[in-house]
Amino acid sequence: MLNSSVLQLAFDLIICTNACPDHIKAVCFLDDTLVLFTLHQDEWKLIKGMESNLRSLTSVDIKYYKPDLHLIEGQLNAGQILLEIHHTPEHWPGAVTAYWP
Repeated sequence: MLNSSVLQLAFDLIICTNACPDHIKAVCFLDDTLVLFTLHQDEWKLIKGMESNLRSLTSVDIKYYKPDLHLIEGQLNAGQILLEIHHTPEHWPGAVTAYWP
C-alpha cells in the first residue's frame, strides 16, 4: 500500500499485543515493506474467525493481517533488545505482554 522505495523505516518488526482493530489496522500500510509483523497464533485464529466483520469495519482484506511469524511465550531477540514474551489472555485469547528487563 505504501511505496517502500520512498518510505524509510526505522524499525523492522511490529509486535502486535492483540488483534483489536485499533492495534492492527495500520499493519496493512506496511505490506510493500520489509517490516515483519508478529502476532500470537490465537489472535490470528480470532482474526480469521471475524473476517467478515473486520472487512466491514476496516475495509481491509485480512491477508494484510497475516503474521510473518507467531509469537510464543519465551524470549524474543529483537536486534539488540531481548524481550520476554508472556501469553496474557484476558479479553483477547492471544494477548501478549512484551517485557524488556
